Amino acid sequence: MKKMFAVALGALFCLSALAQPNFGAGYSMLTHRSDYSVRMNGAYAGVGYDFKFRNRPLALQAGMYYQYEMTGDDASLNGFSFTSPKWREQYISIPIRLAYSMEVAPFAKVFGYAGPLFSIGMTSKAKVSSGTVDLYSYGNDWKRYDMKLGIGIGADFIKHIRVTLGFDWGLLDRCDDDAYNFHTHYFHTGIAYLF
Repeated sequence: MKKMFAVALGALFCLSALAQPNFGAGYSMLTHRSDYSVRMNGAYAGVGYDFKFRNRPLALQAGMYYQYEMTGDDASLNGFSFTSPKWREQYISIPIRLAYSMEVAPFAKVFGYAGPLFSIGMTSKAKVSSGTVDLYSYGNDWKRYDMKLGIGIGADFIKHIRVTLGFDWGLLDRCDDDAYNFHTHYFHTGIAYLF
């Protein structure tokens, strides 16, 4: 998974020199799903790039985004019961998507996209009765790297304003503990400025 993340990062830097940049931010929600679900709300922000295919309604959309997520709900993982504020996580995510667009007015076009999203966990800390636990360090059960497959829709207005809505399904089991089988799903909606 580390090699796949490195390849995605390399592809992003190569494409950035040839593409139209944008800056975006918005609301995000992670759901860690197992026999039960833990839902985390937060926000994301980062840069994206559109590499448009010449004379085609297709584009390759890629980017790098920072995510901050937290939950105030009762939750447990690896035998811990979290106390308020229960669980906070930070991620760096790299989406690589193929988008198909259609002009619906002289000032607007709509598009749909699909593709993978690679993410690496920067921090994952939970407050428990005995203090704060770093879930990436404790027992090495909680995995930093994840890969998701997502779809979404969006619209561009007056060539500079973009709104998006998307969902990514987690493909990997995030927990090494055989007693748990966690997949992380990701809902997001936001706005971006296209340069």
